[in-house]
Amino acid sequence: MAELKPCPFCGGEAKLKGICGSESAYAFVICERCGARTEKTYEFDLYGKEVITPSFFLEKAKSRAVSLWNARALQ
Repeated sequence: MAELKPCPFCGGEAKLKGICGSESAYAFVICERCGARTEKTYEFDLYGKEVITPSFFLEKAKSRAVSLWNARALQ
């Protein structure tokens, strides 16, 4: 997973947060200084038949949240 870039608004340190359930997960990135954040990115077990651990969905959601954050962060 890519490293988080500084906040695009204040240059503060960003943190990745995630919540994992039994069939879904979401993640977002938030600036610890000014509170700017990405929207929550969700991943769901749409198939229900595959044996996939909940952490699989959490990692996908985290990866997408980091991509959203870094796309608008300072270069």
